[in-house]
Amino acid sequence: MWKVSILVATMLLWCPSSGFGQTNMASTNDRVLIGEFDGSLGPDLTDAYQCQGKFEYVPAPTPDRPANQALSITLDPSAPLGSGRCSSLRGEVSEAVQLRLPLRTDVWYGFRFMLPFYMKGKIGSGHLVLAQLKQRAEAQCSTGKTPMSSRIDHPVAPTKADGNPTIAVRVFEDIGSGIAATQLTVSSVNVKRIAVGAVLRDPDDFYGTWHTLLIHAYVDPRAEGDADANKKGFVEGFLDRQAFRRDPYGFANGKPKWNEPFGYPRLKGCDYFKFGLYGDPTVVPWNVLIDRFRRGTTRQDVEPPPG
Repeated sequence: MWKVSILVATMLLWCPSSGFGQTNMASTNDRVLIGEFDGSLGPDLTDAYQCQGKFEYVPAPTPDRPANQALSITLDPSAPLGSGRCSSLRGEVSEAVQLRLPLRTDVWYGFRFMLPFYMKGKIGSGHLVLAQLKQRAEAQCSTGKTPMSSRIDHPVAPTKADGNPTIAVRVFEDIGSGIAATQLTVSSVNVKRIAVGAVLRDPDDFYGTWHTLLIHAYVDPRAEGDADANKKGFVEGFLDRQAFRRDPYGFANGKPKWNEPFGYPRLKGCDYFKFGLYGDPTVVPWNVLIDRFRRGTTRQDVEPPPG
């Protein structure tokens, strides 16, 4: 079996991020969210994005929180269909609709996750998405109950045909070596999926171990060939403090990269972040544990302290 040390030459080096994003009307307090999953999601999150997904709260003790619990999400293709749209299996958590952020907000997201060891070899080249950021048209960003809302206590408009996720984090396995790849991707008007970078792990080190995922984004959509210097959208991500690529996608040396399209210019309202599991309709049961979700204005807001 390959070891990760053999693959170091193919992996991207970590580099500290710079504060090149711009902040819009969303205040600092508006951007800060905390989710601990101690028996419930809390008022700032919604579980409306479910289709054959099962949620449970399980013990996940940490040195500073011995009674800590994590959110266990299982996708089971044999489970009854939910009332929502079921083109793919999903068990996802999102910000409550009234807490979605407008475009051009500099924001960080972070959470811990663990794929149990029995998941080793179960993913292959399947479609497993851990996190995604979606854009919405302005009319879909209003607060309050919407016509498509399936829950009164957590109103949210389920995803429709608004294109692929502007940002997504996927996990897949190399069929030959079994190496687990966590990949950061973006999409644009003309390209369904653009690979930004990936972090590779030996499966014995990846499964059954807690990992920390961080996403830093400033969604300012830029179409293919758009050289407008005022469009400064970018994304960067880190898995266990290792960057998915050396420079943020969409921005380098203090300037936008016009040849790196990003997002959907026609969707001018807001964006929102979902995390959990999103997968193919034909998969065997998949499971992930999620803990310590954070949304904030700086890396320090969302990243757990070392150790």
